Amino acid sequence: MSPARRQRCPLVVKPWFADHGVSGRAVLPAVEALLFLAARSHEACPAVDITSMREVRLTKFLDITNRHGELEVLVEMEDEDGWLSAALCSETPLKGMTRVKEHCRVLFRLGPDREPEEEACDITLPRQAALTFSATDIYRRMVPFGPTYHSLQGTLCIDGNHALGTVRAPLIACGEAAVALLGSPFPCDGAMHAACVLGQQRASFIPFPVGMATRQVLRPTQPGQEYLVCATLTAESPAELTFALRIADTSGRLCEKIDGLRMRDAGLFQRASASPAAALPPATPKDQATP
Repeated sequence: MSPARRQRCPLVVKPWFADHGVSGRAVLPAVEALLFLAARSHEACPAVDITSMREVRLTKFLDITNRHGELEVLVEMEDEDGWLSAALCSETPLKGMTRVKEHCRVLFRLGPDREPEEEACDITLPRQAALTFSATDIYRRMVPFGPTYHSLQGTLCIDGNHALGTVRAPLIACGEAAVALLGSPFPCDGAMHAACVLGQQRASFIPFPVGMATRQVLRPTQPGQEYLVCATLTAESPAELTFALRIADTSGRLCEKIDGLRMRDAGLFQRASASPAAALPPATPKDQATP
């Protein structure tokens, strides 16, 4: 294990980031934090495989309320047994000292991995589902982000332990060169919205992502295109829900998969009183990620 390397880097706060929040408070989206760390890691070590991630930790929100242009942050990197550990941190000046706060940490694979095995991904929206939610209703009451982050389209279907629907990547140029390998960040963000809606049917809180066991990008998602998503509840406890996410193109080819997505109450939203929890059976670890 090599010593940790830390450097100051400018993080560009895009105008649409203001839509990623509620009640006047905006926070950096998790997918944008990962995209930023992927870009900085690839610049520092071109051999790193930024499409293969593990042990993602989303420890604290990075508040970007009323921030514009460039925000100076710290990026910490360290080699760990064939993986590059990268962390996004911020500094807060205090009396006689500076406090460093970690917001996101991820491991990227160092060097090329063997070709990933193609995984069957049959995401079929059911003709009849136990519950359905329109995207309009979701973004009005359940995930009240601004319009740029209204990634879910049409109707989200809740079928057992699965939430199935469609997301669309807006025609927005994200700026980072890493987008060519990781794709548009919006479909992944929308898939987490699907998990949030499913989680609200089980938990007494509104789930927000706090970590991922693994994330693999097989085919970069493209701006202006629609994708199918499936969020599967794989485990639950009173304080935490765990999901698997799959994103596929409309021809059924798997684009991205996330396993071990952990979601907890982050206190960012308040549950809408008109959104009662449904009487669904509890999740079991045997449930598969693809229905």
